[in-house]
Amino acid sequence: MFKTAAQLDPTKPEPGLYVGVPRSVYYQPWACNHSTLRHMADSPAHCMVNRHAASQHTESTRWGTAFHAWAFDRDNFDAEVRVVSVTGHAAKKKYEAEHLEIGAAIDATELAEIKLASRNIGAHPDARRWRALPGPREVTMVWNDPSGVLCRARFDKVCVVDDQPVAWVDVKTTKSVRPEDFERSVFDFDYHTQNAMYRRGWRVLGLPDVRSVIVAVENTPPYSVATFEIDDETKAIADDIVNAWLTEWAACEKSGNWPRRVADAPTQIGLPGWIKKRYQQEAIQ
Repeated sequence: MFKTAAQLDPTKPEPGLYVGVPRSVYYQPWACNHSTLRHMADSPAHCMVNRHAASQHTESTRWGTAFHAWAFDRDNFDAEVRVVSVTGHAAKKKYEAEHLEIGAAIDATELAEIKLASRNIGAHPDARRWRALPGPREVTMVWNDPSGVLCRARFDKVCVVDDQPVAWVDVKTTKSVRPEDFERSVFDFDYHTQNAMYRRGWRVLGLPDVRSVIVAVENTPPYSVATFEIDDETKAIADDIVNAWLTEWAACEKSGNWPRRVADAPTQIGLPGWIKKRYQQEAIQ
């Protein structure tokens, strides 16, 4: 089922699941991935800009990258993360630009926080179970999408039992693991469409249905942990969105034109629907 990194040629990638592909190779723009595709919600022009933009960490993504490596990919921690003496976002950003091709620089205090958060996964029965199951980490998936677009994705872990995949695990750091708060993160960061794109590729490769589990960990004390699965209604909505995005991506690739979206007249705007609903409920009371 799994191929080695040596078998992946980004200039002529064959469909399949690959283990051990370096992040420096994966993040080159040789195929469409969700991190770029999600910008189709803004415009094809946004996709093109982000396709070729160099990735730079925020304080949150830096902590998340380091946490993921420590908690779920310990063997590659030293390759992915550098513990440095400098502190502050600007100093770490400068260090990363000068010394790291790809990866994250954290300080000793952040490493201590990450170790504590990782122990909390061990104290959470369901999260501990998914981490303990056998299976490769950092699995790259490549497929030729029905839209005509060459796509790629990267699973944090694929859980395997009796030589059969049973689930893939996606590790997310977040401000809050309260379900109502994390649902907002699902929308804000397009976790639902990421899940849809991954399921789409999995189906195209003809792989058996498996569970897709999110292990969410708060990135501030007390570093609470929760596990989630996307509900079926949301999956159906996300499937339609991803299908439309990939259809538009294919048209842009064919034409070579990646336009901005331009409205012919002012667009009416107002408060978000959930705030309007709150006002309506308060008025009734």
